[in-house]
Amino acid sequence: MEADTTGPVAGAAPRELRDEAATARGLVLALGDLNVDELIWLDSPAPPPPGGEAAVRQVCRRIGGSAANFARVLARLGVPVALAAATGRDEEGNAAAQWLSRSGVDSRLVQQDPQLPTGHVRILVDKQGERTMLCQRGAGAALRWTAELEQALRGASWLHVSGYAFLGGETESTARQALALAQELGIPVSLDPGAMAAASPAFAGKILGFLAYAAFAFPNESEAAALQQAEKRGKLWVEALAPGGWAFIKQGTLPCRLEAAAGGRPSLEVPLPLPPVAAENSTGAGDAFAAGAVAALLHGWPVDEAAVTGHLTAAWWLGEGAAQGGL
Repeated sequence: MEADTTGPVAGAAPRELRDEAATARGLVLALGDLNVDELIWLDSPAPPPPGGEAAVRQVCRRIGGSAANFARVLARLGVPVALAAATGRDEEGNAAAQWLSRSGVDSRLVQQDPQLPTGHVRILVDKQGERTMLCQRGAGAALRWTAELEQALRGASWLHVSGYAFLGGETESTARQALALAQELGIPVSLDPGAMAAASPAFAGKILGFLAYAAFAFPNESEAAALQQAEKRGKLWVEALAPGGWAFIKQGTLPCRLEAAAGGRPSLEVPLPLPPVAAENSTGAGDAFAAGAVAALLHGWPVDEAAVTGHLTAAWWLGEGAAQGGL
């Protein structure tokens, strides 16, 4: 079974996680998606075939989105963070903004579109834990570049971009401008390719083109394989990262693998600090991993220690963090 996070571990309490990154400095700007996740647990080993039917064991709705999950975990760790995203001007959009504020995330850069609904992602989880996602972006594609967003980025110490921002619309244009400005200002950038990179070769190729802006990337093993297939120049895909960059390749319940952008540096496999957590659904745990790693990097820790912190935050997410976003 493939999951979107690296080897989450047990026994990490929120207070311990907060202490891990208590001295991280400066605002982090997360740019990407804020939507409603509807999780549907199937009472079958796989989704039904076309024209078929499946029994459902449980349905729950919660606030989600890769960038939003990332921002909430960073706030939990005590790192100042703002989210730039777009929702509809509707009840769910209001609930999402309130959820962010309660979580300690600066939501002033969340825009509300009067015409489009808040985005929805329906996630089918079968008995094997495999996920099938059905995405309705809605207002998630309508994030505009504004003077307020530019000002926030100019004052930021880090930019994190969700790969879902590059699915088109105004949001992609805004993400492109944010990357260019961050490069101009020398602001470190991290990028999470997202599941679409593994599902679409064309999208993987698009993400590959943006890696030059990023010092750190957070793909899972399927996404990393897709990026390598999209690399047509006979090079390793990690060489597309900015000089000195690192890729944190998440491997489900296995240890994270670190790959350096520069040639000549061997890959590192970071051992799990504690036994893996068993989880029926790992949605969002990869975002929590990225947040923990970025918090540690802001603290000045080396990449292997950042990966360990990522394991710990993913464990917290699977243990209790995800449930706190319920509607």
